[in-house]
Amino acid sequence: MERAFADEAERGSFAGCVALVAREGEIIHHEAYGHQDAARTTPMPRDAIFLQASMTKPMTSAAAMMLVEEGRMKLSDPITRWMPELANLKVERRRDGQPPEEVALERPITVQDLLRHTSGFAYSNAVPSERIRDAYREQNIEAGREAITGDEMLRRLGGIPLAFQPGTMFFYSISTDVLGLLIERVAGQRLDRLLQERLIGPLGMRDTAWFVEPGKRGRLAESPTTDPQTEPMWRAYRILEDDAGRSYLKGGAGLVSTAADYFRFAQMIANGGHFEGRRYRRRRW
Repeated sequence: MERAFADEAERGSFAGCVALVAREGEIIHHEAYGHQDAARTTPMPRDAIFLQASMTKPMTSAAAMMLVEEGRMKLSDPITRWMPELANLKVERRRDGQPPEEVALERPITVQDLLRHTSGFAYSNAVPSERIRDAYREQNIEAGREAITGDEMLRRLGGIPLAFQPGTMFFYSISTDVLGLLIERVAGQRLDRLLQERLIGPLGMRDTAWFVEPGKRGRLAESPTTDPQTEPMWRAYRILEDDAGRSYLKGGAGLVSTAADYFRFAQMIANGGHFEGRRYRRRRW
């Protein structure tokens, strides 16, 4: 494995990476390969900080399940109980040869729908509807252009039809971003503070955050400048700005982390909810 990673980095398949493998709770491989920067002048360090991207989703989902275990919400609860902005959602019905029409929801979106991506929400770059795609982008639903508060995002989202009836189809989406806003309202606490108190802090994830402090930016892994997704992704993440209080924190894509940090969260999940003497959940999910 070491030779394969080193060869691929040298060949140019990727600029660099950090690989970590653990077995039965013990780290058996933790090495850096290639370079940290796109210009390939700085060797990749083992403690490099990466955009966590959708690996944020399991952490937000774990926090949501902690609230479920505490009885603060149920998986079957309709999300409009806390999000009245979404009370008048419609679903876009698409039929060959006919213009799309908006129809009523057959049932409400539930907390479980957000957790399993069966809500009917979408990502603008994948939704099978030009109309919904354009609305997501024009309304800045994914905060890709500029900061937008959670309240404003939900208000705008409430005016855009769903791509599917809730519960009828898995479709990878902004569901976990909406889940992050939901648990903020259920817990009465900002998402960054909630995750810090319940997971990041107790697990000892020292480099996991929504904002990269100036003193840590020298460890930030760069994306290839040749990748067309680099510029829009880094613009949307805004990890060099402290967006808390100014823009909603994306429960589905907002964190940065290191391999060593994320191992601690992943090991807690693999252990059935406990890690280093502390229990984070009461039963198997």
